[in-house]
Order: sequence, then C-alpha cells, then structure tokens
Amino acid sequence: GFPGRGHATYRLRVRLPDGAPPLALRLGNINSAVSVYAGDQLVMQAGRVGEDFSTAIPGYRPGVFLLPKLYAPSAGAPPVLDLVLHVSTYEADRGGLDDPVWLGPPDQLTAHRMRALVLQALLVGGLLIMGIYHLFLFTLRRRSRLSLYFGLVCLFAVGRLVVSNELLILELWPSLSWSWTVRGMYVFAFAIFGGFAFYLEALWPGVAPTILYRVVQGVAAGGGLFALLMPVWVFARALLFLEVFVVLSVSISALVFIGAWRFRQSGRWIYGAGFLFVALGGLHDVAVSQGLLGSGLYLGPVGIFVFLLAQSVILAQRFSASLATVERQRGELQELVDRLEREHRERKRYEELSLAASGLAHETKNPLGIIRGLAQRLATSGDASPAARRSAGRIVDQADLAASRLGDFLTYARLRDPEPEAVAVGPLLRYAAEVLAPDLEAKGIPCRVDGDRVVRAGEEVVVQADEEMLLQIVLNLMLNSIAASAAGDGLDLRFEKDGEAGTGRLVVEDHGVGIPPELLDKVRKPYVSGRADGHGLGLALVERLSELHGWVLHIESRPGDGTRVEIRGLSVEVAS
Repeated sequence: GFPGRGHATYRLRVRLPDGAPPLALRLGNINSAVSVYAGDQLVMQAGRVGEDFSTAIPGYRPGVFLLPKLYAPSAGAPPVLDLVLHVSTYEADRGGLDDPVWLGPPDQLTAHRMRALVLQALLVGGLLIMGIYHLFLFTLRRRSRLSLYFGLVCLFAVGRLVVSNELLILELWPSLSWSWTVRGMYVFAFAIFGGFAFYLEALWPGVAPTILYRVVQGVAAGGGLFALLMPVWVFARALLFLEVFVVLSVSISALVFIGAWRFRQSGRWIYGAGFLFVALGGLHDVAVSQGLLGSGLYLGPVGIFVFLLAQSVILAQRFSASLATVERQRGELQELVDRLEREHRERKRYEELSLAASGLAHETKNPLGIIRGLAQRLATSGDASPAARRSAGRIVDQADLAASRLGDFLTYARLRDPEPEAVAVGPLLRYAAEVLAPDLEAKGIPCRVDGDRVVRAGEEVVVQADEEMLLQIVLNLMLNSIAASAAGDGLDLRFEKDGEAGTGRLVVEDHGVGIPPELLDKVRKPYVSGRADGHGLGLALVERLSELHGWVLHIESRPGDGTRVEIRGLSVEVAS
C-alpha cells in the first residue's frame, strides 16, 4: 500500500485466453474504504470511498467476490478483464492495499479462504481452551500467578486473532463497526505483549533486569488505554509506534531467553523451539505479503499458537514436578504420621509400664527400709558374731545401693514440668562441686570450675532454667565423670556463651576412660551403661531434663582420652 492519507484509484487490465472460466477476486483488508468495479459493474464495496475526511466512511470486508462475464474489446480478440479499485484512507496512517489481490476460479479462491478461516477458527478454539483451562487452574491454586498470566495472554491472543487477517469476528458479528474492529487490533496487540512480560517475569524470576519488564508493561498499559479511549484517527496513525513496541518486546523476550539459558532454567529448550516457530511464521508472512510466496495463507498466527502451546508445555512440566513433589511429601508425611502413631502407642505403653513400675518401686522401698533397719541393728549389735555383723553391713550397703537406684528410677519416671527462673550459673556450678567434694577427694580427682568463662568483668551470667533440674543435670554428669576417672585425671565445669546468639552451653569434661564407640549412641537410653555397676539412668535422666527445657544433649568421647558433654541452647542473660 501507499503511505499517507487520501484517495486513489487502481486500474488493471487482464488479457485472458479464449474459453477462460468465470473468475473471482479474493480481497483482504484494504485501508480503509474500497469500491471494486469490473468494467462498469460494482463487484464489492467496503465502507464508502470519499475525497476528504468528512465524506469517507471506513470499512472492512475481506472475502471472495464473483466477477461478471468477460468481454472481447474487438472481434476475434481474446477476452479482457478491466478492474478498477477506488480506495480512500483518512483515519488510518497507511492507505491502499495491505494484502495481495487474488484472481482465479471462484471454487479455488473460496477453498483457499475457507482453509484460512478454518485454520483461524482452530487456532482461536485451541487458544481459548488453553486460556480458560489455565485461568481455572489459577482459581484452584492462587499462590502461583503463572497460570493466571498465561491464561490471560491466551485470551488476548484469541482477541487479536478474531480481529485480524480474515476477520473471523465479522463472520460471527457482521454488524461490528470498523472503529471497534481497529481498536481491537491495537488493544489486543498491546495486551498480548504486556501480559507476556508478566508471564516471563513469573516464569524465570531474576534472569533479566526488572526494569525491562516494567518498560514493556508500562508501554503496553499506556498504549492499550490510548487506543481504547482516543478517536480512531488519532491512535491509528501511531501504527509505527506499535510496530516499534512489538520489536522492542520481542527483543526483550530474546534477552530473557538468553538469561534463562545462562542460568540453566527449566523449560528453556521448549521456549527456544516455540520462539523459532514464531520467527519462521513471521518471515513466511512477510514473504506472502510481498508476493514472494503464493500460498495465500498467513502462518504468523500458527507460529504464535505453537509458541503459546510451548509455554503450556512448560507450565505442564512445572505442574507435573509440583505434583510429584506433593505426592512425595504426602508419602513422607504419611510415613511420619505412621511413625508418630507408633511412637504414641509405644509411649502410651511405656507410660503405663512406667506407672506400674514406679508404683512397684515405691512399694518396694518400704520393705527395703525395714530390711536395712534390721540389718543395721544387727551390724551394730554386740550380741552378734563378727561374721554376722560383716554380713549385716553388706546388706546395709546393698540396701542403700538399691534405694539409690529406686530413687533415680522414680525421678526418671515421674518428671514434672520445669519451672524456669533466672539462675546464676557460677554459684550453681561451685555448689555442685562442693556437694560432690567428698567423692572427688576420695578418688583424688581435681575439679576446676572455670569462673573466668562464667563471670567476666564483674558480670554474672544468668540462664533461664529450673534450678533444681539444672543442678540435677550437673550432678549426674559429674557423677558419671567421677566414675569414669582415676586419680589425677581431672574434671572441668564451665559455661560458654555462643557469641551474639543469646544462648550458651554447659560443659562437663573429664579425662577418664571415655566411652567405647559401640556404646556412644546407646548410652542415652535407659538401663544402658558402660560400667558393670552402673544402672544406666544418669544420662537418660539428663536427656529427659534437657528436652523438657528445649535444650540439646551433645556427647563427644574417645576411649582413653575422656568425655566431653555439652548441654546446648540455654538462654543467657547478664546480671550486673
């Protein structure tokens, strides 16, 4: 077509062979009003051709139009077809013929146009289904907006398809005005690229600068509103601006693809294949519009459909991966639920057994006390023989040992909830060392309370804990260390703060025989001990008391080098 605005006349004389069959014209969109004559007979008219803006009425009417019978200019001369096209363009920026004018047998031209219409209808139907499907997915899964953006892009593409090329919308809605048809062409074009920018940003976040997406989205919103609100003769003259915007959007899409390739994003191969289809379809349509190809079909819409179908495949892959993750997590969750149910049943059985055992232990202490009392009287009686007094003394010792073990068992089985309060760590550690001083002196074990780590610069370290339970933890750990140490091995008590975390750890470290590797993971369990005379409740009790406070018991040990036990996660305060 010719650039600019105004009116013009195209004339064409076609000489045909004798016996030429009836012919027809196939016309596409002509900007923006046209009257076609064959000889002196009007063949078709779209709008009204005028010599100025006030007399011209634009219109679109693509289709196949039958021509009148050919005539011979003189006797014996071949038949001649004289075609005259009067066109006028005042509202659009470009006038004349946008598409080639096809001349040929009516059945062939009609078949060509029907193929184009059917192809366009199939593309519209496919895109409509994809759009509605993904919008429905969004209603079911609103956290991800990928399906929302893609569904909207598909619907925008549907809108653009029905108002372009063969103007499918005029087949469905013949009375639609030219102005709203043109508005649709512009508005849907801006909406497609603006919506696709939102889609790409959500598909591969971070692969391209955000400003690129914002530029496309802002221009698309401004251009769409401009085309929707302004008179047609104003926005239709900005066709060059739309074409520049399309080139810009395609370039940014290519940059996003390069970024996705660089960061090895999933779906980049599929995206690249779809992009290639769009490019090939565009090149094909340029060749058709320039008359270099005679197919009569525009494949740009097919390329767009394939490209959007590729995006649908990418989304399907993502949904499939998400579903696989959900199914795996569901299986893991079911396993966790089953394990928790088993643990709950075992805990319930354990609590019932513990209750019965604690009752039995409590009832055993009374007769045990009677036995101890009788044995002690016998051991101190002057009437008993020396052998009897020695045996009675052994009974007293074993009764005391049994009572001690029963006491530990009752403590373990009947633990109460902790009552946290501010506890000064330094005094508590020193008190524990004083309580067990006889045991330490009896075995010749030096004990050091590292006060420099507990008290520094006149500040007393304070933790939130149940004081009685914390003392119980320290005493149990010290007793274990004393039992595992020999004269001169040494025992360290200290508290270490965890930097700026606001937490600290209680450390009890000895240099005794250590724990065998095969027992290191088992010594926390009740009744597991590395000593022949141990009852295996000390560390189990320490772990239970720690768990009740939300602390973590950590044990490090090497045979022959000693054992380091840490109670981690104590909340630290500093009191002046």
